[in-house]
Amino acid sequence: NGPLATLVSYLEDRGQFAQGEQLLGSELKHPGNQQQTYWLKQRLYRLYDTAIRRNGDVSLGSGAALYRAVERELQDELDTVDHSHRQALANRLCTIYRTAHDKKIAGVADDVRAFAFDRLPEVLARHTTNYQSLVSTVAQTLRDLASPRDGLELLIERIENEPKWLRLKNDGGWSKHSHQLARWRNEVGD
Repeated sequence: NGPLATLVSYLEDRGQFAQGEQLLGSELKHPGNQQQTYWLKQRLYRLYDTAIRRNGDVSLGSGAALYRAVERELQDELDTVDHSHRQALANRLCTIYRTAHDKKIAGVADDVRAFAFDRLPEVLARHTTNYQSLVSTVAQTLRDLASPRDGLELLIERIENEPKWLRLKNDGGWSKHSHQLARWRNEVGD
């Protein structure tokens, strides 16, 4: 993956996003194994994130159109059976939300809310590793892009609905998120 990653980074640095996308797409047609497929997809989404940030063009479009297309694709990919790949995709989705917000693309805060409260529970139902890390990442993104109240609401909702086995392995939300809960509760103020 090293030489391919270097070449794609070089193309990104030169603003040649479509060429990088084509290169990754051609490699995705014949990956060596499933882990290679996961790496290629993650690298492709990273390229899309950079294209959004730098106003680049790819086959999915540019700007808001690219953001919308990538958000849909990433949300669909979250149904993967691989926990590590799912975690990486969710992290990338949160990064793309931040990038789109920085680019002032309309509706990003609403998209993060919809993901956090509608789609995330479905994703977490299959996610048995790094559960609290995923909740924390999405809650922090929601807090930063929407409001502290939204982030607080998500944390409390996820804690109230988390699998009971998390507490048995000392990974319960109240202990993992207590600092965030206290800080955000203070920010909300009422």
